[in-house]
Amino acid sequence: MKKVMVSLVIALALFTACVQVQPAAQTPAAQTPAASTAAPVDTVSSFNLPEVTAFSVKQFNTVREYPAVLTWSVKNATDVFIEPSFGIVQPTGSKDFNTPYITTNYKLTATNAQGSIIATTTLTISGDLPGRDTPVVREFTARPYVIKKGETATLSWKTQAASAVTLDGKTVAGEGTMQVNPGETSIYNLVATSTDGTQYQTVAVNVK
Repeated sequence: MKKVMVSLVIALALFTACVQVQPAAQTPAAQTPAASTAAPVDTVSSFNLPEVTAFSVKQFNTVREYPAVLTWSVKNATDVFIEPSFGIVQPTGSKDFNTPYITTNYKLTATNAQGSIIATTTLTISGDLPGRDTPVVREFTARPYVIKKGETATLSWKTQAASAVTLDGKTVAGEGTMQVNPGETSIYNLVATSTDGTQYQTVAVNVK
């Protein structure tokens, strides 16, 4: 009996010595996500909002009861409304009209299922036909004109023959830029003045 037990112990020892321990499986190293290089999302596109590609009036500085033309172009809108006087219009168009008696801000509201966007333009009524030294607002824009709350937009303007220029009542240079971050949709007013008169222009920054 003792011989049998000894034989079993020897056999077990030999079997254990022959067993190869398998190496543990290696866990792949964690992958570090690549830094995002995507361009900033355009608010108009991301929300599928209407897009106003043009809204202007000519002659922009004139006298009362004088011919003028209002022109507009809107994409991705189900309704387009221009006030005052014009009402519901097609997404793209122009209209000849006689100028009003006073300087007038025109506002375009474009709407679809995702929301509304506004754009503005101004027709300045002077006492006389504009002369050589009458101030001119050559450019007044907001880029982007649609932002999310907390973001900024850049107002840019260029004037000519103006002895004084104000932006929302604050004196500014005849040409320049300014960053704004309104908490809600806002309309900014630029006024260019000289001894020959005054020209106004407005621009809207939409907050969505």
